[in-house]
Amino acid sequence: MITQILPVFQTILAFCNIVLIGYGLFRFLSKPHNNLENRVNTLEVKVKEIDNSLKIGNDHFRDLDEKSEVFMECMLAFIDFEIAYCQATGYAQTEDIVKAKSALRNYLKKR
Repeated sequence: MITQILPVFQTILAFCNIVLIGYGLFRFLSKPHNNLENRVNTLEVKVKEIDNSLKIGNDHFRDLDEKSEVFMECMLAFIDFEIAYCQATGYAQTEDIVKAKSALRNYLKKR
């Protein structure tokens, strides 16, 4: 009786070994794909974070540019006021103020 059951157990064990080897081979071959997929997902998250950071930075720089323009216009108004005040009071105009005004106007033209 043992001699009849033994070949059946050997066949079952051989089949289980083949299934386990096949499963191990499948897991081994799919591991690079899984690792690559995880790395791609991680990089996509980083790219989204970088894009968001760039958007925030661009908004910040745009805001600074607008403030800069306002300050330049205010500075021109102050220079015009200073020149008008010097003329009204008879104070001798300094060429530094006129040069500063023309330099600021030239800069604004180039922008």
